[in-house]
Amino acid sequence: MRCFVCPGNDDMFEIDEVIRQSRHVELVEGKVIQLDEHHEMLNSGWTTPTPWNTHREEPEDALRARIQAMIDQLRNTKNSIFNLHNPPYGSGLDEAPS
Repeated sequence: MRCFVCPGNDDMFEIDEVIRQSRHVELVEGKVIQLDEHHEMLNSGWTTPTPWNTHREEPEDALRARIQAMIDQLRNTKNSIFNLHNPPYGSGLDEAPS
């Protein structure tokens, strides 16, 4: 069984090397992964800026470019999985209690 990990915006960059050293977990940040003959998955834990100034944040234009670079690698977007940490705008998933 393959186990994919993509650190989120709250995760410090030092965790990437720990994951890379694992024999059982694959670090997939910024990668397009072939899942089977017909399905690919692109992966990113980066987000747009938050009030907490976390580790993996960037302006919307930069995040769009990051994601587009992965989309450009896909062979079939219709059958692809987009594993993205940033919640869709207006979904309410990005609301946190104050």
